[in-house]
Amino acid sequence: MCNAEQRDIKESELVQHAETVQEERQKNAAGEGGPLSPGEDEMQIEKLIHAEMSVEPKLESLHEEECTYARLLATTHHQVSQLSDWAKRVPYFLSLSLEDQVALVRASWRDILCCSLAYRSMLAPECGLVLFDGSYVKPHTAVDQSLQFFITRLYHDVVTIMRELQVDKVEIACLKAIFLFDPDAKDVQDTARISELREKVCMALASYCKKVHSDDVARFAKLLLRMPPIRGWCIKGIENLFFAGAARSADSEIIQMIRDRQL
Repeated sequence: MCNAEQRDIKESELVQHAETVQEERQKNAAGEGGPLSPGEDEMQIEKLIHAEMSVEPKLESLHEEECTYARLLATTHHQVSQLSDWAKRVPYFLSLSLEDQVALVRASWRDILCCSLAYRSMLAPECGLVLFDGSYVKPHTAVDQSLQFFITRLYHDVVTIMRELQVDKVEIACLKAIFLFDPDAKDVQDTARISELREKVCMALASYCKKVHSDDVARFAKLLLRMPPIRGWCIKGIENLFFAGAARSADSEIIQMIRDRQL
């Protein structure tokens, strides 16, 4: 099956899932029960925002820098080092076995970091990326054509869409948690529980979209459809660029961090 067909199938599945979640939300409103009550929705979102605030920097200003592999790797390693602190604050993550915690973070760290990068880059005044340390890198500052292409395409394929949707901190926090709770991740054991936790996040996000964006009934589906482009960049572009060096050591670092901190 070609990549385009696989992408179409994946996007179709996401739309179908979004419709299912919306139907469940309607049932809950009708009193038919469900995995989360309105109060639990809000509590889960509050905890996700707390997890974000614990690791994301407060950028008062941006400073333009040359885009080099060394700079990208340094900021990536710094964020990888904070992943365990973020994950342990994600609701219900600590209820999983240590083995599943490790498997989930190992499988999703690229997607999670890409989400953060894209959301942060919404602050960019023009085409460019905003790194964890506040560095603002533009395509023309890249040291080679590969990095230049990466900055340009990620900005146009992901960042501009997020900006058009005006994705907020609640929505990006939920998307990162949805990436984390992947029941199809390699080596996970309790897939049923992980599916349940992903569903809880989806329900909380759907409830938030309905409350805050009541005039856009398709917003939840639009947000889920941002996931394939983000994951696609992790596979096609980022993995071969500044995540390539990070990936060689990230897996072992993640395992060690999680075990040392006894998530």
